[in-house]
Amino acid sequence: MALIPLGLLVFQAQVVLLSRESLAQLRLRCRDLPLCLHALASCAETERSHLCADWGVSRMSRKEYEAATKLFEESLAHNPRLFNAKNNLAVSRALQGEYRLPLVSLSEEERATLLHNVGVIALRRGDT
Repeated sequence: MALIPLGLLVFQAQVVLLSRESLAQLRLRCRDLPLCLHALASCAETERSHLCADWGVSRMSRKEYEAATKLFEESLAHNPRLFNAKNNLAVSRALQGEYRLPLVSLSEEERATLLHNVGVIALRRGDT
């Protein structure tokens, strides 16, 4: 059973520092990396939006679209300007057959990009 070294976790070339209290709460035993990331996302306030978005990508790659959608929504709740989370939220919804854009603030450029990506998914699924 691998334990995470006291006080830090390296995730996508970013080091996240944790307090002793956070570590005591987490009791990290990394047999299940997504579970560890979820626990870390609950404690590391500054990295929460990025960790949720990254975990959502992981879920989406395993075709767990509903779970991915919830993680992208949580990511946007912490940082509403994170474009990757907006895009991936629209993609995960489109992969479930929901082609309407999510209710998030979008610039015109972001809106165009999301509509394009959702349209490509609809065409590939044969939904026209």
